[in-house]
Order: sequence, then structure tokens, then C-alpha cells
Amino acid sequence: MVDLDEISGYIKLFDYGCGMETCLIVSGYELGDLIFFDCDGRFEKIKDKNVIDLYEDWLDESINILKRVEVKLNEMTLQDVIESEWKMNNFSIKKMILSLMDAKPLREGYSENNLNKHLEVEYKDWKNRKGKSTRNWWGIFK
Repeated sequence: MVDLDEISGYIKLFDYGCGMETCLIVSGYELGDLIFFDCDGRFEKIKDKNVIDLYEDWLDESINILKRVEVKLNEMTLQDVIESEWKMNNFSIKKMILSLMDAKPLREGYSENNLNKHLEVEYKDWKNRKGKSTRNWWGIFK
């Protein structure tokens, strides 16, 4: 465990929500070490990993999630995709779907109601394009 008194400065690298964070210690005795902590005061040093390892892990996981969601979008209804991803704690699924579909930007603010309406409209447009992206950015990961 890491004692709070041992930490003299850090940069938050990942915020997982609910007060859970991974940070890089940038000053003091443990300079360069990585820690994970939560709002309940639990601190753990991350052993055998550096910033690049964490970033690569995050990137690999994100690409795998995008690929999984892309498959689901072609096989399931929009609502079924959203519900199945929520069960897997993918709470950014709606914005992820919009990215995969190369949706137009949401112009009216990101209220839940506006987001849901925008998602429905863009999903129908995407289906009319037979599930094809217009910008082909996603192809770099295939």
C-alpha cells in the first residue's frame, strides 16, 4: 500500500469514475511510479507497468470494444446493442455508436433526450447506407 504522506505530487492519467483513478507520481521519493486509488482511501502501487504499458492496454481494450460493438450493430437492433453493452458496464456506448456510424455532430446540447433522438436519426441513416461509414476512419484498426 502507498501511504498518502509519501505522495507529494501526481498527474491523473485515467479516471474510471466513482472516485477511482490511476495516477503518475511526478515528484518526491516515488517519482515515476504509478498508483491506483479510490475515494475510499485505498492506494495501490501498480507493479510491472509503466505509462506506455497502461496506454497500450487501454488502446487494445478500446479497439476490441469498438470491434465488438461494430459486430453487434450489424446483427442486433440498436436498443439491444445498447442494453447488452450496459450490462457489460460500457456506459459510453451511445457516443461510441455515434463514432462508429460517423454520425453528424449533435448540435442541440448533450441532454439524454437530445442524445437519444440524435442516435435514432443517425442509426436510421447509417442503416440506409447499409452500415457503411462515410469517412473510413475506422478502417485503420481492421
